[in-house]
Amino acid sequence: MLVDRFERVICMNAAARTALGDGLLISQSRLRAAARAADARLQALIRQVTARGTDQVLDAVAVPRADGRPIIVQATSLPDKSFGDANALVTLNPLEKPSDLAVQRLAQAFGLTTAECNLARRLARGEGLPEAARLSGVSLNTVRTHMKSIFAKTDTHSQSEVASLLSRAGYGLWCGDAEPARRRSGAER
Repeated sequence: MLVDRFERVICMNAAARTALGDGLLISQSRLRAAARAADARLQALIRQVTARGTDQVLDAVAVPRADGRPIIVQATSLPDKSFGDANALVTLNPLEKPSDLAVQRLAQAFGLTTAECNLARRLARGEGLPEAARLSGVSLNTVRTHMKSIFAKTDTHSQSEVASLLSRAGYGLWCGDAEPARRRSGAER
C-alpha cells in the first residue's frame, strides 16, 4: 500500500486488502493495529517513513493476530515523487502456516540443505546451537558444521545475522518439519 505525507493510505492492492481484518484495519484512511501497543509502534513507523526529506528508511513492526501468527508490517520511505503523492510504501506480510514448498524455496534461494534450513529456522525462533542439536538428534559438532555452511552460503557472520536475514526474507520461521526422524518413527516416546 502507498501512504501519503499525512499518513493516509492512498492506494492498496488486493493482497493488502486480504491481509486486513485480523489485527489490522483502516480507520479514517489510516492503517491501524487492533492491539494498542502494536498500533503505537505502527504509527511511529509510518510517521518516521512518511516524513519528507528523510533518507530511505526500512523498518518493520509485528502486529499480533488472533491465530497467534503476526503480520509483519514493513515500511520504506519513497524519496522522490515517482509514485505521485506517496511518501511511503507499506507492505503487509502475514506469517502463515508453513507450506510444503518452504524448504525448497529456502534451499533454492540460498542453496541450503534441509538440515541447514531446519537449523536456520531454529535460530530464527531463538534456539541456541546446543538446543538445536538436542532437538534435531545430532551432535553439537554437526550443528556447528551446518552453521559454518549457512554462514558461507548466506554471506553472514553471526547467528543473529542469519536469523535476521531469514526472518526478513520470510523463511526464518518455517522450514518444514524440524523433528528428528527417530521421533517421527516412534523410537522416542
